[in-house]
Amino acid sequence: MTDFEWACAIAGTAVFACVTIAVAVRMLRLMRGGDTLVLRNRDGSFNMACSVCTARADVRPDSLARLSAAEKALVVRERPEALGKDLAEFVCPECDAAHCFSMARGAMRLVGVNLYEGQYFQVQCKECRKPLDPPPWPLGAYDGALDEAPGELDDFGLQCPFCGAVTCVACCRITTRNRTGDGSLLCPRCYRGPLERFYHPASHIRRNQRAPHGING
Repeated sequence: MTDFEWACAIAGTAVFACVTIAVAVRMLRLMRGGDTLVLRNRDGSFNMACSVCTARADVRPDSLARLSAAEKALVVRERPEALGKDLAEFVCPECDAAHCFSMARGAMRLVGVNLYEGQYFQVQCKECRKPLDPPPWPLGAYDGALDEAPGELDDFGLQCPFCGAVTCVACCRITTRNRTGDGSLLCPRCYRGPLERFYHPASHIRRNQRAPHGING
């Protein structure tokens, strides 16, 4: 083998090694969740799972809000790697968690979720969509004893043990309408009951937490 052929072989081996290392590093980042990429469809839409409530969403281009310069500054303060990127935000329709993406050709890269300090999100009633208030008492304090809970209850949520839906007390009362002899409440989604457990939404989590890994496109 000539010196030229040896040089070509060594160069080819080096290139192959570099490519292999680069692929391995990228796969490791993906496995660790450090490079969450969501592929876009031809029309610019994409599918994702909310990192807060896990609800699936088909995200259309018109539901993405491009960030203003001030908003980008807030994001960069939390994620310096987002500097100079074209950023857009999608707000989950279920829990109002704000997902920030950097936009690239054919894909969206997750920067983080709930990155703005001082902002909050609330779980919404599955029936009427209004934000639910967190009960002021400890978790489980009045479960099974709704009539003993103090104050007006309409804006608190109840979680159905059958279908898992979280709906406000007001919607449960409207759905029931004296259909139960003992006054127990029915679920507006599956019409089963009784609903006896108050839902304590994470309504005071600040929008500066790091997004959990595993959002799929």
